[in-house]
Amino acid sequence: YLVFMTILLAFGVSYWFIIVLAIGMGFVQYFFSDKLVLWSTGAKIVEADERPELHMMVQKLCREADLPMPRIAIMQSPVPNAFATGRSPKHAVVACTDSIMRLLNKEELEAVLAHELSHVKNRDILTMTLASFIAMIASMIMQSFFFSALFGGNNRENGGAWIVIWIVSIIVYAISTLLILALSRYREFAADRGSAQI
Repeated sequence: YLVFMTILLAFGVSYWFIIVLAIGMGFVQYFFSDKLVLWSTGAKIVEADERPELHMMVQKLCREADLPMPRIAIMQSPVPNAFATGRSPKHAVVACTDSIMRLLNKEELEAVLAHELSHVKNRDILTMTLASFIAMIASMIMQSFFFSALFGGNNRENGGAWIVIWIVSIIVYAISTLLILALSRYREFAADRGSAQI
């Protein structure tokens, strides 16, 4: 995104157009998050006949959590991990690595999957997308100024106003990043609590 925005800026495209474009890209990322995450991680959707024990486990947890059944994916990775994605409970995907399935026993894997389903139930993907939006815009303004200054593309008109905007964007980015980190930690604790309840 940053390289693309910088190229647009270098060719004299308006900051407002770039911000609108960033908003559009954010919406695309949100609405297609499940497909983007599966594509970027190489996780493959598995059907019930391929992994019946995993499907039965997730089905049981979904009944307990009063959630619709998500799609289930497995990612080939030596790093034990699991994640949930999707814009809503109806469009959710719960994925885990093949290594975590080998490493954990049934009860431990259930606890991890219940944690991921709690993220789905709490709509944490929507929460974090909205929370990171302001930080994303501030980051793009801040980085665009930096790269524009490096490559001589800065618009010198109203220089004082743009410097103020740049300084404000740095402050907003720093504060919003700290707030997002705190919110992320809180959502993880909430998912742990949800997992224990399930």
